[in-house]
Amino acid sequence: MQRKASVVLRCRGNAHVFLALSLSCAASSAFAIPISSELTAHSAAQLTTTGVVVTDQVTDGVSQGATIDPLSASTFLTINDGSTTATVSSQGEATWLNPNAGTVTLNTFFETVGTANGFVSGGVFPSVEFAYTFIADFDGTLSVAYETVSDFSIPFAIIVSGFSGSHFALGNTAGTAIFDLLVGETYRYSIVSSTTRGGENLGEGQSNSMGTFDWAFTPTGTTTPPTSVPEPAPLTLLALGLFVSVLSRRRAK
Repeated sequence: MQRKASVVLRCRGNAHVFLALSLSCAASSAFAIPISSELTAHSAAQLTTTGVVVTDQVTDGVSQGATIDPLSASTFLTINDGSTTATVSSQGEATWLNPNAGTVTLNTFFETVGTANGFVSGGVFPSVEFAYTFIADFDGTLSVAYETVSDFSIPFAIIVSGFSGSHFALGNTAGTAIFDLLVGETYRYSIVSSTTRGGENLGEGQSNSMGTFDWAFTPTGTTTPPTSVPEPAPLTLLALGLFVSVLSRRRAK
């Protein structure tokens, strides 16, 4: 695993023959060709109840190139201005079955506690994002089966940007989002959870948002036609024929 790394894999076919030697390279059968992926968790809070601004923020992130290793990130903070307390946390995990399927779990949380009258001024800002950039090797679809639990109206979003952008905003619900993909196009597929609250009277309270996303690519069309490579058999016969011809001439002498 590497930080902010990108790996590009290329597969080229050629054949070089002397007597009987041939090399070939077959095309990948994967629907999605990975380019990079990342997971970033962020927590921030600001309190202004006493007239003095108290603020803090923390970020945890991990990224990789064309590999599909598990990703995990989490943050936590708590601040107090002498009158009120704010606690914020965010975390996420991403795993792959293979380049074409995986599972993402995201969770954001905050809690604010004020004085006896419950007055809290400021803001709480938890967020976490998973992103996967890939090339579609076939025409097909990306399906994301989701289940989210939250007291926020729209705490989650599924975003696919590339040849054509699509966006699904999710609340406290379950279902499946489907995106059409075109062969040869590069896409960035991301899932975001952001539950922020702020204002002059933020008030006491807490919020916990959890989401599970099982995603998979399904090919519906044909792949890009592979580059044609000469059959090794005719080349081998030609080489053998030349060898025999040279040998015969030497014996004739």
